[in-house]
Amino acid sequence: MAERAHQEAAEFTSLTGKREQAREAAHADVVKAQFGRAAAERDLSDAKVAAEKARLELAVLLFPDPHTAYVLTVAESVAELPSRKKWTRRREGTIPS
Repeated sequence: MAERAHQEAAEFTSLTGKREQAREAAHADVVKAQFGRAAAERDLSDAKVAAEKARLELAVLLFPDPHTAYVLTVAESVAELPSRKKWTRRREGTIPS
């Protein structure tokens, strides 16, 4: 999402610059677009840092060496959890696992 916002801000800055050259927009609009682009770049950078931090925090929990390479995948199907009533009966031994 941050990458998309950054790309849109860059396109808007470019478009605003072209409109200024054609005398269709004020220089203040270009400066405002540049500030928006800088903010989007900062947000993208922050998002990348947060993602790397989360990846390292998970690695610390999973592996003895946090720099161990790993890949997260999305399971195609997740096993459905039993209802609380069924789970309680199974725990009490009234129905087999």
